[in-house]
Amino acid sequence: AYLIEDYSFIKKEWLAKASCIGVSSGASAPEYLVKGIVDYLMKNGGTGVSLLGEQKEMHPFPLPKNI
Repeated sequence: AYLIEDYSFIKKEWLAKASCIGVSSGASAPEYLVKGIVDYLMKNGGTGVSLLGEQKEMHPFPLPKNI
């Protein structure tokens, strides 16, 4: 596993023997960064993308009562 900030942190030697690569991100990760990583992987040998476990945030976060 590697923690990267964007696609420029990916080293091609990491991809050399990979048959499957997983990409995960937190809710605060901007979509354009995730898309940039997936696009980079597709341009460098990727053959397809599968979305697993994608969820929309459904938990309300109400304001504290004193506000």
